[in-house]
This record gives sequence, C-alpha cells and structure tokens, in this order.
Amino acid sequence: MEKDIKNIVSMTGYINYEMWKTSGGTSNKGAANTERKVWIREEARKSEDKTVEKIVAQLKKAIERLNVELKLEVDRDSNTVVVKVVEPETKKIIRQIPEEELLEIRKRMEELIGVLYDRES
Repeated sequence: MEKDIKNIVSMTGYINYEMWKTSGGTSNKGAANTERKVWIREEARKSEDKTVEKIVAQLKKAIERLNVELKLEVDRDSNTVVVKVVEPETKKIIRQIPEEELLEIRKRMEELIGVLYDRES
C-alpha cells in the first residue's frame, strides 16, 4: 500500500509540475503576454491534457487496489492540485499531497515575494 501511495505522490507532483510549466513557470500576475506566448501555452496544454488523462487512469487503477478514496481539490491560493487519500469507512485522511503545512509555507512565501516586489517598484 505504501508503494502505491508513493506512486500517487509522484503522479500528483508531475501534474502540478505540468500545470506550472504550461503557465510559463510563474504565476504571471500582472505580466503582459504576447500572442506567441499565449499560443505556445495553448498548444502545450493540449498535449499535456493527454498526459494528464493517462495519469488519471493509472491513479484510478491504483486506488481500486488500495480500497481507499481519493479526493482531488485545487488550492486556490497556490493553484496547486491537492490530493487527499481517505479511508472510506472512517473518512480519516491517510495522506495529503502536498501537506497542509507546505501549502501554508508556499502562501507565505508568495506574500513575502509580493511585499519585496512592491518595495523595489
């Protein structure tokens, strides 16, 4: 079971990386996009959709073997896919990827970057 959970962690990391990569590697808040950048992102998303679909199919197979529930959410602050592995009977969260503490650290770092950026402007 631990091996399957590690596979789920790995696949979730990949999905989050691909989301980050197709967004240009940054949050792009306030950045002006050229038509070329927009077109490149759209083409990248099309090809990544197929990859994500394959990963989701693999995740479904792994979940069926584990007898657990998998809840997928998007953290709005960081635009990150959050996966919760839940025991079906007790609804207890077995594992969350990324962990809540990591999401909070990311949020604080983005706030700090915003403050530093505002000071330099």
